[in-house]
Amino acid sequence: MVKPWLRLLLTLFLTTMALCHTATFAAEPAIVIDDHFTERAIGLDLNILEDPTAELTLHDVRGTELANKFTASTKENPGFGFTKSAYWARFTLEDARSSGRPSSDLPWVLTLAFAPTDLAMLWCTNKQGAIVVQQRAGDHVPLEEWPILFRNPSFEVTPDAQSCWLRLQSDESMQFPLTLSTQAAFADLRVKDSTTQALYFGALLVMFVYNGLLAATTRSWAYATYTFFLLSFGLFQSSFSGIGYQLLWPSAVGFADKVLPFFIACIAISACLFAMVLLELRHAAPRFYKLSVLMVVLFSIHLVTPWFIPYPLAISSILAISILVCIFLLGSGITLACRGVRLAQIYVAAWMIFLLGAAMVILASLGLLPMNAVTRNA
Repeated sequence: MVKPWLRLLLTLFLTTMALCHTATFAAEPAIVIDDHFTERAIGLDLNILEDPTAELTLHDVRGTELANKFTASTKENPGFGFTKSAYWARFTLEDARSSGRPSSDLPWVLTLAFAPTDLAMLWCTNKQGAIVVQQRAGDHVPLEEWPILFRNPSFEVTPDAQSCWLRLQSDESMQFPLTLSTQAAFADLRVKDSTTQALYFGALLVMFVYNGLLAATTRSWAYATYTFFLLSFGLFQSSFSGIGYQLLWPSAVGFADKVLPFFIACIAISACLFAMVLLELRHAAPRFYKLSVLMVVLFSIHLVTPWFIPYPLAISSILAISILVCIFLLGSGITLACRGVRLAQIYVAAWMIFLLGAAMVILASLGLLPMNAVTRNA
């Protein structure tokens, strides 16, 4: 039988431990929102927890048992590459505004600048612990359920929110490029983003139409394959940037999981065909010509597989083969450039720039480079 003094000591110990867990959470540095606040990248303000089972609930992560398992982020844009785990991010807000602050800046906006995310869920509680924000977004969520209609998942955070939890789960790369902003700052962001996207896709459209007309009038296979490349690349970018889900297929929940690897396959096929025709590989470099045929066959298979196999398997296999395409595109060009072929020298310079940008995007998606404006748009 347990002695009373021992029972009392055990009770005091457990109570102290619980208070320590609570104090640990409460002592986390808060994101202070004062009268001068406009926007802030909050990656370094996050505490992150991996959920390998992807089964933890908000009730679980709010409990004292998991409170000390959150780890402070050391990166401005935390990234974990391709993973089956769900991830939780926790942060605290402190409203330090004066009473004269314009109400037009409310609610605040939390933006996740990684459009391919499947599911992002946000909960916020007030000082009393009551849930005041419960929202979700992502390309596995119907667009009409998004709190804010924008190409990137975005959430409305009320001024009484104090403690927030963000849960991400995705077959795409796991990324946390988060920004908290006022309504005015977010409106300015949307204007700049819409202008940039319009100029970018407008330029692609002009190039596509121009080269398509040249292909039709000159009956040149080089122009035709390049036009195919521009179309494939434009559609891939629309899917990866979130423009596709916002404007082209808003009712097709999860459709991006199928079209992303499909468009990558189209890009690879068109690039191989372009190299075969432009560099005349059949006669100039027969070995590279045989390799290009093999690449076209492999990626033609990947035009079909994304529609029947899980996305992680489809994207991982196609990215692995893409390394061979990079080797082929550069290898064939460098070989002919070393032989003094002027066209091949220009070809290598152009592809070198493109492939460097593509490599940066892939490495950032794998979590080997930080996800930021440069690596997202390289």
